[in-house]
Amino acid sequence: MLRLLALLLPLLLPPPMGAQEPSAQDVSLGVDWLTRYGYLPPPHPAQAQLQSQAKLRDAIKVMQRFAGLPETGLLGK
Repeated sequence: MLRLLALLLPLLLPPPMGAQEPSAQDVSLGVDWLTRYGYLPPPHPAQAQLQSQAKLRDAIKVMQRFAGLPETGLLGK
């Protein structure tokens, strides 16, 4: 789990000034990780892989709190 946290940690840090938004692949990897480790509930089968922005933001904040990071609720690089 620590290795996965180390891989995801750069995505959970606030983006540097002037940084671009995370790519769709980065967001997808982040959502998969947050779901795997219980920060996001599994998606409803009828909704495919859709997650609401509010649920995703809240899950990121909880993960950031757990990791001792500033709670921005944003994926960063």
